Amino acid sequence: MKHLKGHHPGTIWRKSDLQCHSPRDHSWRGLPTGLPGGTVENEAAKQLWASGFLNECERRNISVVAITDHHDFQMAECVAEEAKKTGRVSVFRGIEVTCEDNVQCLAIFEPECEKNVLTKFLGMLPGIMEASSEAGKAEPTKPCRMSLSALFDAVSEEPLVRDHCILLPHFSTLAAHKSANAKGFNLRFADLTCDGVYIEVPYGDLDNTTLDKIQGRVPDWGKRRRAIISTGDNKCDTYDRLGKYECWIKLGEHSLDSLRQAMLADEARITFAEPQIPSERITQLVVRSSITGNEELSVSFNAGFNALIGGRGSGKSSLIEYLRFGLARTASDLGSREGTSFRERDERLIDDTLQSDGYVAISLERDGISEVWCRTGKDRDHITVAAQDGTEILLTLDDARRRFRARAFEQKGLSSTMNDRAKAADQITGIAAAEELEQRRQIDEDIAKSKRAITTALRQAAAYWQLTREEARATSKVADLRLRLDANSERLQADGVDDAAMRVLKKAPLYSQANAYLKSIEESTDMSSKKIADAQNDILKTPVAECPLEFSHFSEIEVAAAAARQRIHELLLLAGQELDAFRAKCMEIKVAHQADMMVFNTAHDVAIAQQFMHRQAIDDNQRLTKEFEAAIEDERQAKAAAEAQADCVPRLEMSRENLKINLEKRRAILVAAAEKVAGHSGDALIARLKLDPSPEEYKSALEAICTGSYLQDANDRCHQRVENMRKEEWNSICDTVIEIYRDKIMMGSGAEPSDAQADRLGKALFSENFQMTPRTKKRFFAALDDAMVGSFLAAAPKDFIMLTYVDEQRRKIPFERASPGQQASALLELLLSQSAGTLIIDQPEDDLDNKVVMKIVEQIRLSKSQRQLIFATHNPNVVVNGDADKVISLTTGEPDPRPDMNAVRIAIDEDGAIETPEIKKSITHTMEGGEPAFELRRRKYRFSK
Repeated sequence: MKHLKGHHPGTIWRKSDLQCHSPRDHSWRGLPTGLPGGTVENEAAKQLWASGFLNECERRNISVVAITDHHDFQMAECVAEEAKKTGRVSVFRGIEVTCEDNVQCLAIFEPECEKNVLTKFLGMLPGIMEASSEAGKAEPTKPCRMSLSALFDAVSEEPLVRDHCILLPHFSTLAAHKSANAKGFNLRFADLTCDGVYIEVPYGDLDNTTLDKIQGRVPDWGKRRRAIISTGDNKCDTYDRLGKYECWIKLGEHSLDSLRQAMLADEARITFAEPQIPSERITQLVVRSSITGNEELSVSFNAGFNALIGGRGSGKSSLIEYLRFGLARTASDLGSREGTSFRERDERLIDDTLQSDGYVAISLERDGISEVWCRTGKDRDHITVAAQDGTEILLTLDDARRRFRARAFEQKGLSSTMNDRAKAADQITGIAAAEELEQRRQIDEDIAKSKRAITTALRQAAAYWQLTREEARATSKVADLRLRLDANSERLQADGVDDAAMRVLKKAPLYSQANAYLKSIEESTDMSSKKIADAQNDILKTPVAECPLEFSHFSEIEVAAAAARQRIHELLLLAGQELDAFRAKCMEIKVAHQADMMVFNTAHDVAIAQQFMHRQAIDDNQRLTKEFEAAIEDERQAKAAAEAQADCVPRLEMSRENLKINLEKRRAILVAAAEKVAGHSGDALIARLKLDPSPEEYKSALEAICTGSYLQDANDRCHQRVENMRKEEWNSICDTVIEIYRDKIMMGSGAEPSDAQADRLGKALFSENFQMTPRTKKRFFAALDDAMVGSFLAAAPKDFIMLTYVDEQRRKIPFERASPGQQASALLELLLSQSAGTLIIDQPEDDLDNKVVMKIVEQIRLSKSQRQLIFATHNPNVVVNGDADKVISLTTGEPDPRPDMNAVRIAIDEDGAIETPEIKKSITHTMEGGEPAFELRRRKYRFSK
């Protein structure tokens, strides 16, 4: 099938059954009883059966079959021709052979080979006659006069057949019918040059010994690993055994070579249960830039292993960088500008080629949801996400990285992780704990929330401390005014004011207190009414989410909720009525009090008028009385405000405790990740949690309070203080800072610290023996405010995973002292062993020798079934032995001769699976130096042909 350049799907999983029989097979049971040819009616009957058979395959989701009648290929030809009409089922022509040593063997032929190849093959079988096309059935099955070994030898020596045929011997359990897995057969099987065997049982029924024989782990049976193909051997019109034993094969073309490639990489290309492709993957990249010419460059990606190949300057690294840009994972996006030549080049690529009209569009699959992400050269701070329904949202770069899991490394990105020691711990931790990414993101968000909660709670606590100060001041003022009123009353009495008038004058403050009390009761009653009204609106609201219809019995919840709401509303109504009754009673008392006060005011006015001769003292009494009334109101308001904020201090402590809990959770996640590193790295790495020995946030908080403190070498002293700090000492420092800050607030603005306070703060910050001037200590005190104290309380360590490299002699080497090649190989193996989203790497083979590369490619074959891989590479071992599912061969495009048109600098030459003929040519020419290089190496190493 022809595909648009750049959009060959590569290899795809296909359910297969490579041993199917037709009614022409002598052992067929049921209807039709035979399928002769020769006449129009008979040929039509053959086509009708072929069509029905293919329909049955489609119904069972089988898309690759081989028709393998015993010693006959007439119906294989017919079914193959019928399949070409729809193209939905790929059909191989085959022949089942029974050898004289009682072993059956399947011969599978190239789909496009000439019919004479099959005829020639049958002619090579002694004692076997090709059935006539007019006959309804082939002759009864009988062994050919040729052993299994002789059959292999004969095929290998016949040029017409050799390149168009694969032989698969039967190798089921010991008790299987006509199987090569028989006593005394080991020497013959060991010498067979086959790449696979077939079984007529479920894969799970094979015992370990049989598996070891097939896969080259029993020397007496040969060291060659052979693939296993599970077949149904259907011979019945009910198709009971068609696809009965699941066998899925990953194929890139409908060709014999594709089947051979699958068997050569069977760990990755053959499975016996329905395979699962990665649920999150990149499906397509579209780039419009100055180096793609006037047309977009569009390329699709396979869900498995994608390899970008091409000569130097063909654009492999450019496409990788465009992918990183589209996923918000360039060096500048991640804040990792180390200044190496590779990163500078990558940054220039984006700046120089994605001009105002340039963009990168990436199509993604995320758990069944298709999206297109577009990031332009004009707006690099956002990514536009278009959903399937046409809606669009704008994501920040950070949100985009959270939305799609991926890791992307530039050239030499793995061998340079330790170049920037300041960021190395974060990078190593990110790689080692990649599978815990979502947990780490969530806990990091929780830590950030805890920090914000601390700063918020601190501001509220500071406001509470200010309110308690104001309350204390108001209470003090009330007490002072009461004393002054009492003193003034004594003065009036001493001056001869009559007793009755004195009693009236003394009652004035009491009426003020009574008025304040009544006002407080009114406010409390109004607040209670509001709470009842709010409760009536909010109680037991129906959840926004709808209950799935499958859980219809959940409707009882709504019935119960409605009943509960009704009863609660009734109770709240009663509560409101009780509150109204209380309000009415209070109003009744207030009216009575106002009447009393009117009488009192009259008496008060008379008492004042009668004592005109004591005018000054009475004026003072009136003034003090008014001040007392105001002070009483201020005290009432201050108490109410303080009581409303009384939980702020416990909330601050709770926020600090939550931060500690979240930090412990993060440590637990990293410990769990570290425990898996050895297994994921082939024991090349040992990982352990390393507690942050010198938290940067601690240093920053100390440095900030030292600003303007006249402390010499402040930054160095801050760093030394943090590095020498005992465990939990920072919490003690924070406790002291909070206490002194509270004291500062209670003292009022502009207050100077006592010597004891300044000394205590200085020692808390810089230890008991640290010598500071009084002026420096006072500067520390003066610097305390919400922001400064908040920076202390929210400061947190950032623990990380530390790696140790284990070399081939099992020597343990600190990771930073390992060579770049050792670092890169260990990290690459670690990454490939994880299941943590799409992995994108530019030239992973850099810094690796070929011995290590071969170990890595084994890991690639295993990893590509679990996650999508996109690598740019020059190494043929990575592509071929790594069994790339899709190869994209890039080339430097021809410039456009028109002067006003952009010159194409990169273009797609070919794409497809490694078995795609054009890709085989590209790999041979670009990566291996052509066929002459192969031949020369064969001669130099004296390999036999």
